[in-house]
Amino acid sequence: MKVIILALFGFASLASAKPIDAEEMEFSRAVLEGRQTASGCYHHASPTCCIPGVCMCRNGWIYQVNRDQMNAGGHGCDPPWGFIATSRGGHPRYCCRKMNDGTVETKDGEILDEASVFFNGPPAGYEE
Repeated sequence: MKVIILALFGFASLASAKPIDAEEMEFSRAVLEGRQTASGCYHHASPTCCIPGVCMCRNGWIYQVNRDQMNAGGHGCDPPWGFIATSRGGHPRYCCRKMNDGTVETKDGEILDEASVFFNGPPAGYEE
């Protein structure tokens, strides 16, 4: 009986959850893109392609987030920390395949357009 009550409570919690609305998402994106760094690096994550939170620089190179700088109130990517790879595809955890038409296939077989692979969207002027 207790299991049933707990399960019903869990399902009710899931049913009452609401997705982030477009305005909140645009505000978050504007805040993130508005953070300029001297290094030219920004926070990037791509959960659909198995890439955790990292610093990606304008030239496409990927570095670890500088936790010491973040703990001191800094950006975390200005400067970034240890070098990881020269591209997302070179990241040791990368799990997507880019198709000829520009779409991306995840390890689960999901097909995404290239822009949706960015967690927060690429910064203005970013070219891969």
